[in-house]
Amino acid sequence: MYGAELQVTYRATQNLTFMAQGDYIRGKVDDDSNGNLPRISPMKTIFSVDYKTNEMTLMAQVTHMFEQDKVAEFESTTDSYTLVDVNASYYTDFMGTDAELFLKGRNLLDEEARVHTSFLKDLAPLPGRSVEIGVRMNF
Repeated sequence: MYGAELQVTYRATQNLTFMAQGDYIRGKVDDDSNGNLPRISPMKTIFSVDYKTNEMTLMAQVTHMFEQDKVAEFESTTDSYTLVDVNASYYTDFMGTDAELFLKGRNLLDEEARVHTSFLKDLAPLPGRSVEIGVRMNF
């Protein structure tokens, strides 16, 4: 097995941060099969931007999973997909209690995404597009 992972973070201002990340792993076996180890995660890239203040947090992230076609015997390939996620939070004091108002968007492109390392990938893909609005209070 061999692989690599790289992450670069750039803090543009005190509040604004950019991040890029990528990873790759390859697993082979020397025997009579096709030489590929099963359930090896495909190459992945992540790009994100975060903006944070004392009162709010804004985040956007794009994750791209490449196709996995280097598969073991009796294992199926997995298509590539791109996930776009966003988060927005506003922090405040509500009647002496810390409160967070938030909005989360997941898989905004409504991609069909299947995790190659999952035994259930052919039966249960990742969730489709979702939006969540909520309030979290700590007391």
